[in-house]
Amino acid sequence: MSRLIFSFAVVLLLCACGHTRAQEVVAENIPDTLSVPMEKTVNPQVQALIDSYSCIIGFENNKLVFADSTTLEYDDGREKTQDEALEGADVEDMFREPYQKIDFPTNDAGRIRSDALFRKLYGKTYDQVRKNIVNVAWCPKNVGQILKFTSLYGAADSLAIVSRELDARPELAKFKECLYVALESYSGNR
Repeated sequence: MSRLIFSFAVVLLLCACGHTRAQEVVAENIPDTLSVPMEKTVNPQVQALIDSYSCIIGFENNKLVFADSTTLEYDDGREKTQDEALEGADVEDMFREPYQKIDFPTNDAGRIRSDALFRKLYGKTYDQVRKNIVNVAWCPKNVGQILKFTSLYGAADSLAIVSRELDARPELAKFKECLYVALESYSGNR
């Protein structure tokens, strides 16, 4: 009995940490009347969201499925101009321009964002966003700046790792101005 409880606790911990296979194991063992139907294969962009955000547990019928049982439409089916996508993007629109692995990108990947998705992930109000903001020391040796960054989904921890890696490279000290980051605070309004 204690082994069963331990196994269940491990699976719950893995689910909380966003491990997709653990989520599948839990989903396989929930009675059909309670389980959320999930598509077996999804496009790489949807899979990246599922892998990156532990609160997104699946995808079904063109909707992201969240752990709280809510859903969000992935693609509204409308072809949009760049301006239309900037003003009213769905989740699928965010992936329309791929990130390029070249020195000077020829597009503006990452600029199109789904407000509905970001509000679901990070909070709908200033206070909801603010409660998860932590200070991250950004390149303490080379820059010495404190950044306010979300602690959700391991983001602040990942930023701290990048900071340490950049600080460990003394040859980058001459690029101090490039390492300095100016961020606007999130106001919760558009």
